Amino acid sequence: MDVARRIIELRRKYGISQYQLSKLAGVSQSALSEIERGIKQPTITTIENICRAFNITLADFFAEKEPEISPEVRSLINTVANLSSTQIKLLDSFLKTFQPERVIFLDDLSPETAELIKITKKLDKEKIRILLNVARSMSESREIL
Repeated sequence: MDVARRIIELRRKYGISQYQLSKLAGVSQSALSEIERGIKQPTITTIENICRAFNITLADFFAEKEPEISPEVRSLINTVANLSSTQIKLLDSFLKTFQPERVIFLDDLSPETAELIKITKKLDKEKIRILLNVARSMSESREIL
């Protein structure tokens, strides 16, 4: 397999620039550029970091055919990847309330999550959409929590 070509293919597929991938994978942009141009071969650790940035496994990276993940789910994964552990816990608690097979009482949730659910139940779809956009922009700038 041509590792350089695969990295470029994944970047294009997910709309991630070389700069963004270098930051997400913890690799310098110059090193990533050299890998993509075939000048350098990445270490297994670098490939693992790149896989983590794309939220795929090593098996997915080297697979002949990539598993299909909808753009909406991929966007959600990329958003969650940039959250703090506290934010992830809150989001997890919130999302669990949507699982039909599981009954969750507001008293079982963290106070913040319970409050968020109470607020969002009162909002119409447009206000929820605005709230999501605000939350995304705040998480991107790491101002939340």
